[in-house]
Amino acid sequence: MNTKFIFLKDFPCWNIFFLSFVFTLFYSLIPGQNIGDYRSKIQPAQPPLVNYLWTSPSTWQVYTTTGWQDAIIGQYPGALTAPGINPTTTYTVTISAGTTVTNATPKSINFGNLIVNGTIMLNAELLLPSTLNLIISGAEAKIVYTTNPLTMSIKSDGNLAVLNGSVGLTVPEPYGTNCNGSQRFNIGETIYATCSGQGQGGRTFRMITDQAGTSTAKPKADFYTICTGMPVNITGGPNGMKSYHWIVPQSGVIFNSSPGTGVNSQNLGSVTFTAAGTYIFSLRVTEQNDNISNYASIAIDVNKVRTYTGTAWDGGTILPKFESIVINDNYIIPTSMDVCNCTINAGKALTVNGGNHLNVSNNVNNNGTLFILPTNAYVDVKNNVTNTGVIDVEATSYLKINNNLINNGTGTGITIKNDANLIQVLDAGTYSGNTNFTVNRDATMSKNNYAYWSSPVIAQTLVGFSPNTATSRFYEYITATDQFGTVVKTTTFNLGNGYAIMAPSDFTTTKVAFKGIFKGAPNTGSVTSFKSLSNDGNGYNLVGNPYPSNIDFDLLFALNSDRINQVAYFWTNVDPYRKGTTGGDPAYAGNGYAIYNGVGGVAATSPDGGPGMVSPVPTKFIKLGQGFIVKATAALPLIFRNSIRVTTATNFFSKMAAKDRFWLKLKTPAENVNTILIGYVQNATNGFEWDYDSPLFAIGSDSFYSILDDEKLGIQGRAYPLDTKDVVMLGTKHFETGKYTISLSEKEGVFAGEQGIYLKDKDAKTLTNLSEGDYIFTASAGEYTNRFEIVYSATALGVGADVKKGVQVYRDGGDFVMKSTGKSITSYELYDMSGRMIMNQKSNAQEIRFGADQLLKGTYLLNVQLEGGERVVRKIIK
Repeated sequence: MNTKFIFLKDFPCWNIFFLSFVFTLFYSLIPGQNIGDYRSKIQPAQPPLVNYLWTSPSTWQVYTTTGWQDAIIGQYPGALTAPGINPTTTYTVTISAGTTVTNATPKSINFGNLIVNGTIMLNAELLLPSTLNLIISGAEAKIVYTTNPLTMSIKSDGNLAVLNGSVGLTVPEPYGTNCNGSQRFNIGETIYATCSGQGQGGRTFRMITDQAGTSTAKPKADFYTICTGMPVNITGGPNGMKSYHWIVPQSGVIFNSSPGTGVNSQNLGSVTFTAAGTYIFSLRVTEQNDNISNYASIAIDVNKVRTYTGTAWDGGTILPKFESIVINDNYIIPTSMDVCNCTINAGKALTVNGGNHLNVSNNVNNNGTLFILPTNAYVDVKNNVTNTGVIDVEATSYLKINNNLINNGTGTGITIKNDANLIQVLDAGTYSGNTNFTVNRDATMSKNNYAYWSSPVIAQTLVGFSPNTATSRFYEYITATDQFGTVVKTTTFNLGNGYAIMAPSDFTTTKVAFKGIFKGAPNTGSVTSFKSLSNDGNGYNLVGNPYPSNIDFDLLFALNSDRINQVAYFWTNVDPYRKGTTGGDPAYAGNGYAIYNGVGGVAATSPDGGPGMVSPVPTKFIKLGQGFIVKATAALPLIFRNSIRVTTATNFFSKMAAKDRFWLKLKTPAENVNTILIGYVQNATNGFEWDYDSPLFAIGSDSFYSILDDEKLGIQGRAYPLDTKDVVMLGTKHFETGKYTISLSEKEGVFAGEQGIYLKDKDAKTLTNLSEGDYIFTASAGEYTNRFEIVYSATALGVGADVKKGVQVYRDGGDFVMKSTGKSITSYELYDMSGRMIMNQKSNAQEIRFGADQLLKGTYLLNVQLEGGERVVRKIIK
């Protein structure tokens, strides 16, 4: 049987739950046909308006088991039903579009809904005490009161809908002459409206046409399919009713009451469901000025189950949303999805492609295969994951679980590929089952390179992780002596500790990917490092990320601010260029440690460019498996909690929270780069403090640092905000005599605007605005701690010194023009982007031109030397 419109009146709650169909408001759909329904005959061959009598069988067709059939003698609405059908009061009567049916004699007829798409001419009273819904719909649709007094009525809790441009209730023209208070539309015994408005509520026919009918109860939910644990807001309408009353389920629902909500309010408010099922909410409204009431109901399906069987989803073509899904054939989600539960059947696979997300409000039960592919795909599970099959999480994607992971996976079980993440959110969440859990971690290494490692799993041995490393090349850091000591290769990774491990013995000088494998039960929850920190000596401790996910160092520091400073050192394995014979000069060494603190991060010494050669700039995000050095302030264990775990990728320069800071770099004749960071940040002072001022962990053959209290700093934090009278001392160390370049690498905050950053060379008595160009100078081998300063004003150079105001380079017609606003230009060199010299000219002028026609299209670097030896580099494009 097709669904009919159902409205409840004084239903006990157990009857409401018994109903298995979804209630549909009468104004939203036309009901389907049932056996015994009537309609006026549709005869296209007749004139546009066909006139019928209500009591004539020739007016009607009846719906039977074989479809619509002409009524037989004695059949019309209010008389017999269709042949073989018992008398009923629930059938629907439809006045078809293009037809007019006249009620010539008074009648009281019991049937269900009356749908008027054509015209009813009321020549006599028409009382419909069982009719719940009277729907007048369509441009031709109307009920015409042809005389007076005259009454039409429907059920005492019935509803009138005037839809789709219909006239509604009316009288013959002229309307004003024929309309009076004796033409009545009643709901039960109550006069709801009269043509001219003399009823109890003062409503006219035209008023109820304008308001689209009676004030029908209109319950509404934000969602009609929802998951357990998710709130949904339920509201009622229309506004301005005399009273509202809700009939609600008595179990499986939590009412999140707030002011102005509840069972006797217009809005029921927010509700949360605790169990699966179909829940019915019914609303009764009573109008002002009378006691006319009606009900309407909505159904909300909780954890409704839909199954993918290979070609489509059951239950409709729409993609499941806030429903539980069962994967019974291989399926690739076409877009991001929000579901209640997810079950993957044995032998079947669910694939989440890069960029797509699967948000699961409750549980995942995987008996098949779950693939979370690169890049930036994820599955976010708000409760538990149970795995008896295979789960693969690939690069830059992640699996996030609020509570427990139960893993009895077969085959490869659960694998977290390189640069992927597994996060368990709550500290109370556990891991149980077997140890069929693997984390892959890659590192670029060559012969004799080391990397600092920490295990994300329990009971992983050092040699099991790197089986081809030489027996004597596994190390731990000894804090008291600031040296490394060997450990037995069968040593188990201690939780939260870091170890230095050399590349496999068969590696060559060519950098390749080391494929590390951690295998065992993953660490999760609130844990402490196996060994307490030591504050002996300088207090440096080699620790590590203990989780199979990235962590946030700022959050780690917040948990441990009573035992470590806000600084971390990272060994990078990036080798600087070494000029000399084959293999380079063995005497040359770079600073191999990148640094991160409360100001930001700086890279280690690295070559100036080249694929895979530039040292990464550390951010607050630390990868899984990563070991790093912290400085302890107390001999206490390091605390880790799930709250510090993140999915954010690492090793990319981050400007998520811009600060007033800038990065300077020193380039050597061998084209190695050393970088420092100076920042003006909240809570920093101009005195030395470990959270914001970080000494270099190692001084290389070439080195660059800022100076504070005799400390050589890779990062210096200064008091916020910037005082433009501030001075920052710089130091340089040079391996060989030659030309060096100091330049501005990055700038943020106030320095990204008009604020200048000036490099003062006290030996050459020059001041260079690094925001406008690089500073090239000559230096002899050695270390210089009193030559350079950073200042923030062009007037800071001092008496008897020249200020380099800058060199402008611009196009003027067919020429390129170099114009110095300070010293004369003594020479210039022009290079293409391959480094090939195109021009090399001497001069003695403040303005020089050369023809653009001498150049091919492309980008060039112009190296301009000024009087006194200073150099400025500018980029030109033809």
